[in-house]
Amino acid sequence: MSSKKLESIPKENCKALETYLNEARASGTNYVRLPIVARESEVSEQTALDILTYLCDENILQAKLKVRCPKCNSQHGGVFGRQSDVPDKMVDCMCGKRFNLAESRHWEVIYEIPDEDFDFFLEVHERLERFQESARNLPSSYFRNEFEELSQMEDHHARGRYFDHFIGLLFCQIDGLRVQVKDKRSEGEVDVVVTCLDADEWLFRAVGCATVVENKWQDGGATQGDANQFRPKAEEVATRTLCRAAYFFSVDGYTSDAEESLRRDDEPTIILFDQEDIHGMIEEGTPESAIRESIL
Repeated sequence: MSSKKLESIPKENCKALETYLNEARASGTNYVRLPIVARESEVSEQTALDILTYLCDENILQAKLKVRCPKCNSQHGGVFGRQSDVPDKMVDCMCGKRFNLAESRHWEVIYEIPDEDFDFFLEVHERLERFQESARNLPSSYFRNEFEELSQMEDHHARGRYFDHFIGLLFCQIDGLRVQVKDKRSEGEVDVVVTCLDADEWLFRAVGCATVVENKWQDGGATQGDANQFRPKAEEVATRTLCRAAYFFSVDGYTSDAEESLRRDDEPTIILFDQEDIHGMIEEGTPESAIRESIL
């Protein structure tokens, strides 16, 4: 379910369901069922299902399966993470009913609540900033969803700020990198600083101890002025850290003079990425392949 569809659900319904989930978690409840969620939140089952589906799509809740006896409704076989985990075997219930666990008509979907304190409904910028510090091994679906939401933001200035966190998260997916977003330095604020001291040897040799990343998402692409502002920042980092390569992301591409200026043969080398490159990184869930290709 897309965030667009979620927007059509009244906020009071989302809030009521969130309140119930928080209360359930506080009471030690690990799993919730759709009919109970709807009843306790005082929303329709369809609305509850729409919201729960959204939370599963966002990897906030986990949908799992229980198998219940068709006669007495007692549970059999524990909790299963996937349909393929349910064994194909006949069981005899205490009520005398014999049935096959693998028949989907005997299944019930339940929803696992995360243990840690969590806001179930976050705006896109809140999600990006919250995950920044610790998120590793995020699925490509996460980046697809976030990029789609960023694409739909009407406030382009805000979108540009949150795009920095998005790119920072992509770099977080490469082992050994430490990422800092919006770092203030003598040459001005840098969108993303990436420390490579613990990176794999191939990346450390190619990039150096650290690198900087500039991000632009503006109509008409990055301009000569953008290039003129970024190069001194990259050169300052190169002087202090032996940075060999810096990165410039521009969703809408580059003007011809900006591209010529950024590609000139100075230290550090500035690698340019556009929307096509970003989509490739999103599909892989990491910028590693694109960085390797840029080195070659």
